[in-house]
Amino acid sequence: MIPHSLKTRLRAADPDQSDAFKHLYEDPTLLRSDTETDALWRMADKIYVQARSCYNNHRDESEWVAVVKNVLESVERAEENPMLCIQSIQTQSIDPTVLPFHASMSLAKKADLALSFSIEHPTVLESVEPIYTANPSINLSQMTDAYTSTVPLVCGLEVKERGGDYNEAITQLAIWSAAGLERLRELRERVRTPEDQEDLPPFLGWTVIGHDWKLHISWKNAQGEVVSPLHDPDVYYSALAEPCGRS
Repeated sequence: MIPHSLKTRLRAADPDQSDAFKHLYEDPTLLRSDTETDALWRMADKIYVQARSCYNNHRDESEWVAVVKNVLESVERAEENPMLCIQSIQTQSIDPTVLPFHASMSLAKKADLALSFSIEHPTVLESVEPIYTANPSINLSQMTDAYTSTVPLVCGLEVKERGGDYNEAITQLAIWSAAGLERLRELRERVRTPEDQEDLPPFLGWTVIGHDWKLHISWKNAQGEVVSPLHDPDVYYSALAEPCGRS
């Protein structure tokens, strides 16, 4: 949500586009100090200038990843003790035991960024500390990194430069999400009882191609296939149609 205190500044900066944000403003009764509003505006302006430079100068993927990370960090900094935190995972590998059976060898099995639950948040710590105590070597995510394998990852982001390959981006994100769902299934099976028939929660992800952000939702169906709706809600892709993990 956009702080209502920024409405006047956004309208002055771009009168033609400001109405497009009207459904995104916070409740006007949520008051913010002038100091906080000024800090938010400086941060937004910095990100805007950075993104405009990337777009106009055809900067590469790494520069766009920096833009996306700054957008996410701006939200994180707005909270005193955020429940979510940002993980850079471009160089990290996915555990091969949870990869889809037929994930193409020609595609990078990675995502660029991820949001995880912060184990420093008291609510999260209260939930995961008993798990760590009972299973010190447990992997809570699909990654092999010594740290990110131990934290619950809840959302992945695959970033491409302006004009980047969207099909490649959604396939990479789909592989990452499918691996995360398989890890979640494994963890569920450890504690599942015959009476527990609840479905696995879905995985969220974003593809970011230049300025174009798209949200994706993936889940396992009754056959263990990973599916996700395209932007037409009546159309689905099942690029990862076979169950993940080991047979």
